[in-house]
Amino acid sequence: MWDEALEVCSQSEIKARINGVRSKMKDFDFLFGLLLGEQILKHTDNLSKTLQATAMSAVEAYSVAKLCIEVFKKIRTDDDFDLFWELAKTTQNSLEVKDPTLPRARKRPRRYEDGTAEPYHPPDVKQHYKQIYFQSVDSIIATIENRFQQKDYKTYSTLEQLIIKAATKKDHLQELNEVVSFYASDFSKSELETQLELLGQMKIAVSGRHLQFCDIHKCFQYLPPAQLSLLSQVSLLVKLIALMPATNAVSERSASALRRVKTYFRSSMTQLRLNNMMVVHIHKSLTDTVDVKSILTEFSAANEERRKVFGSFELENI
Repeated sequence: MWDEALEVCSQSEIKARINGVRSKMKDFDFLFGLLLGEQILKHTDNLSKTLQATAMSAVEAYSVAKLCIEVFKKIRTDDDFDLFWELAKTTQNSLEVKDPTLPRARKRPRRYEDGTAEPYHPPDVKQHYKQIYFQSVDSIIATIENRFQQKDYKTYSTLEQLIIKAATKKDHLQELNEVVSFYASDFSKSELETQLELLGQMKIAVSGRHLQFCDIHKCFQYLPPAQLSLLSQVSLLVKLIALMPATNAVSERSASALRRVKTYFRSSMTQLRLNNMMVVHIHKSLTDTVDVKSILTEFSAANEERRKVFGSFELENI
């Protein structure tokens, strides 16, 4: 691509930039970083897509994150680095990349010195890149773990664990104590404990192999008023979890959709119409199930003028 660009380009400044990028890509540092980035980002990208699911819960999010962390811990071994190093060397030979070299050993600035130990310098090239490899993997592991070690997230996860364990008749005393201690007067421990026992006796339709919070939430949406009153404390627990989504992917996508819907060509659009269009645009899966014929019929029958202009709608005419 660079060779073709050099043949087409006539500006000396652009040619100099192309030659500079091409020469940089011939360095082993660039190749090593490219391969290492692919090795790490293919797992993090898969994790990111999984966490953006609409029905993702806090407990499920942490479970898939732990699986991803286990993969990174597995590749952070001497044997896996040896395989990665062989791949890098093979790719280097096939692409005619320059041989790896050790960076110049520099003395650490005096303001960073701590103690009398001598600064560490890798003895050979492989050890130098091995250090970079391990530091990169450690950094991504720490980043993922920090996201799930926040105090607010732990509280939210405890709420989900409490209601799921109670529904599956598992020991939930620790989660119950943490929830009651955090929310103080919002819950009565004795009443909540009693109602959680009742929850374990309910038959909840499971959409998957394991019981999820979305199954419990859906069950409570169709409970009669008498049972909701009987499970008032548990119902409040379900509302708290439902009001705090485990992922903000839907709201982020909504913000991106706003720019596509409200363009500068639509400067006269009112707030009411914008809200309605945003709902239709975001919830496309629900919009596809709407009966278009009934909507058009209702629109044309709203007044006599519309009935004269549009008449009646038939399905074959749409």
